[in-house]
Amino acid sequence: MKIAGIQKSTLVDFPGKIACVVFTQGCNFRCSFCHNPECVLPEKMMLFQNDLIPEESVFAFLESRQGFLDGVSICGGEPTIQADLYAFAKKIKDM
Repeated sequence: MKIAGIQKSTLVDFPGKIACVVFTQGCNFRCSFCHNPECVLPEKMMLFQNDLIPEESVFAFLESRQGFLDGVSICGGEPTIQADLYAFAKKIKDM
């Protein structure tokens, strides 16, 4: 997974629950209202290419928050263009 960022807690994405948000990099859309252009536009993505977050870091964070977080929102960019999205989501769900 190309993980561009993580928001460690959100009360918005799962109403009534505490969750975190994982932001993926890359998108095949060019929405005029996009609020994460650094995850979408190639010229902005190149600036953060060396700052991508390793999956191991995300899972270490999630393990440290077990019992506290109720969910994980995977957004982007466009997460469905990530080849390993299913395996990533399954590993989160199995936790």
